[in-house]
Amino acid sequence: MIRWKRYYFVGSLLALGVFLIFFAGDFFVLKGPIDKPSFTFSKENGYQSFKNGKIYRHEQAAPMLEIEGNHYEMGLQYGVLLYPEITRAIQEYQKIVKVLAKDLGIPQPFLLAYLKLKALRLYKKLPKRFQEEIRGVSEGSSVPENTVIAVSLLYDVLGSHGCTSLLMRSEGGSIIHGRSQEPYGFGFGGLFGNHTVVVKQKSEGFNEITRMEIPLFMGVETGYNEAGIGYSEETYSLSESYSEGFPIVYLARMILEEASNLEEVLQMAEKYTTGLGSGMIWSDRKTSSGLRLEKSPKGQAFQPMDSSILWDFNNFVDAAFAVQEPPYVRLLSFNRDREKLAEGFPKKDSYAVSDAVSFFRLQKDETGKDYSWLGSKSAIANAWGQQTVIFDPEGKGFYMSLRDVYSSMGRFLFYSNDFSISPTHFMDSAKMDAMVKEAGRIKSGLLPKGKRLEEWVKFATKYPNEANAQFLVVEEAFKQEKWQILHEFAYRCISLAPEASEYRFYAGLAAFLRRNFSACKGFLNDANNLSPEQEIYRLAVLKKMCKSEILEKELDHQLVILLDNYQARDYYESIVLPKIERMKKKSFL
Repeated sequence: MIRWKRYYFVGSLLALGVFLIFFAGDFFVLKGPIDKPSFTFSKENGYQSFKNGKIYRHEQAAPMLEIEGNHYEMGLQYGVLLYPEITRAIQEYQKIVKVLAKDLGIPQPFLLAYLKLKALRLYKKLPKRFQEEIRGVSEGSSVPENTVIAVSLLYDVLGSHGCTSLLMRSEGGSIIHGRSQEPYGFGFGGLFGNHTVVVKQKSEGFNEITRMEIPLFMGVETGYNEAGIGYSEETYSLSESYSEGFPIVYLARMILEEASNLEEVLQMAEKYTTGLGSGMIWSDRKTSSGLRLEKSPKGQAFQPMDSSILWDFNNFVDAAFAVQEPPYVRLLSFNRDREKLAEGFPKKDSYAVSDAVSFFRLQKDETGKDYSWLGSKSAIANAWGQQTVIFDPEGKGFYMSLRDVYSSMGRFLFYSNDFSISPTHFMDSAKMDAMVKEAGRIKSGLLPKGKRLEEWVKFATKYPNEANAQFLVVEEAFKQEKWQILHEFAYRCISLAPEASEYRFYAGLAAFLRRNFSACKGFLNDANNLSPEQEIYRLAVLKKMCKSEILEKELDHQLVILLDNYQARDYYESIVLPKIERMKKKSFL
């Protein structure tokens, strides 16, 4: 989830803009490679090479790049050999910035200037070897260095609020480590599913690393080293980030380059204060051990893997750290839904790789409810999933599925540590309803807010008898405060599935808009099992209509307990109450 609000930018960006127009105009654009590369590579039998680097482009698989030398030399090889992939990826980054700027109401040049300056500030904290690598990538690809800097640190500049990590004890006595990349925030349009590359780096004096990334990212979100240390990451939202912090993605890469056991991992991590909150999942294949390392600007805490399975989503587990999360994160049901599904996964003493795939594919609870198609609920296999990776417990390679949506439901290939070997089939795709996938593409597509709502309306019109198709319009309309649309589609929802509690909640809001307070009370009083945020709205609207002093006190009591439990009083007063007041001013009588 992108960690800023419009008010945070406007004043500083305007001032920056005036300065940069005169002194740093290049900061206003995200330039791609020139048409004619400065370097040429050799074409061999089955691969292309440049100096010590090789790239294999096997059919229907992610490009596999081997780079070797010091960090500058590896960067140069990266830039030359990944030139086509970098060119295509830059075009996607340009589109993403355009959509972000439109949604934030900020001129695109000013947004780019902000992103680049923030990235440059992080870049200056990097060890010299990574700065040299970035210089090499720029020279090899002909992409301006400040563009490479901005993209390579985009994760720490923007942040994200998705992803799932998993550790399992394997049947052979080792450990299975997997990650589903769900880049909710900047993964628009299937960025990871369509542009993933696999990079193996070999540099004297450092561990060999294999990492799964998109062109120019170059830090590590998912990867492992030759010592058997595996890594994956989940972003945690913070109420206050720390601008002086060290970037998470390069901290992970430093550790993989230098650490050979989990004790060294913890020791290295403790030396750095990060700017973002993060759940860093580490595993040691040689000792069949793992841990969750939680980092924030206020320190770190870790929880060792003490059973046969450990998973991590996007909320702090350590209670002392959890208070740093913003209220809106604690109020949403996204991770609570996924926790519920995960808790129901079969508990065994040991697992196989196929079990890890099954975990990532979870969509139904023990009663058969499908969380991929049930109001605002979220399955582990969700629309944002674009890259699902599972490290081989024997250390021979990894398994990966790439799709623009629901990647864990896709076909898994096995990628050998020998990149010259073409990836082989491991597991077929799971069957999915075409309608659900279509909805997933709208949800995660590269669309401005207004266009997204238009697409949901078209989708609901295409499936007029599907209550949840109507609900997806209602949910988006509520976010955007398009009250007339909410009113129309909420009643379509409730007419198709009157028993659904979440649909009744929105039908109650629609009745509130019509000033039909009797119907509103009826719907809201029957709505239960809502997310905490929805429950706050439910109680607040009922309280607005209440004429009984005794009932009003009871509603207020329930509301106070809820707000205190989630530390959400400020959120209630600054977001919820003003929104209800704006609803009150609308009338469709």
